[in-house]
Amino acid sequence: MIRPAALLLVVAVLAGLATPVQPVVKIVRAPAVMFDDESIVIQIRVEPREGNRLLIVGAWEGDTSVRTSLEQLDGEDSPRTRWVRWSRLAAGELEIRAYVFGPGKGQLGMDRRPLIVKSRWGSDEAIF
Repeated sequence: MIRPAALLLVVAVLAGLATPVQPVVKIVRAPAVMFDDESIVIQIRVEPREGNRLLIVGAWEGDTSVRTSLEQLDGEDSPRTRWVRWSRLAAGELEIRAYVFGPGKGQLGMDRRPLIVKSRWGSDEAIF
């Protein structure tokens, strides 16, 4: 009976001592709600690491990409902060996703954030 409790205590102590790993990519600043006639500015932090070669930032509606930006990264020589600006996203419930890829390593990191785009003028239907 003492052994399982001691093992649990050791695991808890080691988990507390572990230093948190910095994420490769993080969406730092982006609105949660916006109107469809506004521009969106997204701030992304990418940790400068040797294998980081490509940053993809996209707005997704379900499995469909609505807007995408690609930027080449220079590994450890890349700036930490990136900015993406888009104008006039279609109204709906979207998700902003940021991916970092490396050569032959595939996806190294990802972050996501929900975004609601509201129609400022109501329906998109034309009235004659």
